[in-house]
Amino acid sequence: MAVFISICTQKGGTGKTTLTMHMATYYHVVEKRNVIVLDADFPQHSFFNERALEIAKLRQDPELIATLQQQGRAPYEVRKVAMTDAPTLLDQLADTPDTIVFLDMPGTINIAGYDQVVRRLDYIILPMEADKLTFAAGMMTLDAFSKINRPAGKPLKSYLLWNKYKSSERQTIYESIETMAGQRPDLTILDTRVKDSVVWKNNRSTLFPYGEIKKLIAEINQKLAFNS
Repeated sequence: MAVFISICTQKGGTGKTTLTMHMATYYHVVEKRNVIVLDADFPQHSFFNERALEIAKLRQDPELIATLQQQGRAPYEVRKVAMTDAPTLLDQLADTPDTIVFLDMPGTINIAGYDQVVRRLDYIILPMEADKLTFAAGMMTLDAFSKINRPAGKPLKSYLLWNKYKSSERQTIYESIETMAGQRPDLTILDTRVKDSVVWKNNRSTLFPYGEIKKLIAEINQKLAFNS
């Protein structure tokens, strides 16, 4: 069976696409998992366009081609899709063996097909910053998702991930948000904290994994039952 996961929130600029890219590439290349990415983030489709740029660059650089060949893995599939088409596509992929399907979705839920996509998700990860607006957007996302009817016996499992974490930030802000988040029975806080660094964005790739994501992947494997 395929597993459907989305890193999502209604707040823009939280690093949803960057995190999705790091996770998808690491799972595919390092953990040898079957991965498919559905880019439904209209109109920018950043993930799909990044793959196109990387393939174009690859064709002009023999060294990059050699590096890709050394990985022993053909690039995973990235599809640009409309939210209205995504539910049908997910149904078609549901019985695909041992496959992780990542959905890069728009920042707004007021789009046709969004509720039907959420209905089919197994997991969501809310990227969180030490910012009350980001937290409020994340909680609004959860509240909206909780009103969507789901199949019996298939609860949506939601996780909060500290992204763009700043050790210089007042820790009381993090503690305050974690206290509020901890009051929600439908939300689990991940221990891993992704540092606020341009290195994460500069090293994102749909072809080559970034080793710094390893700790997060290990925790996800444990808590989200993503074991190979």
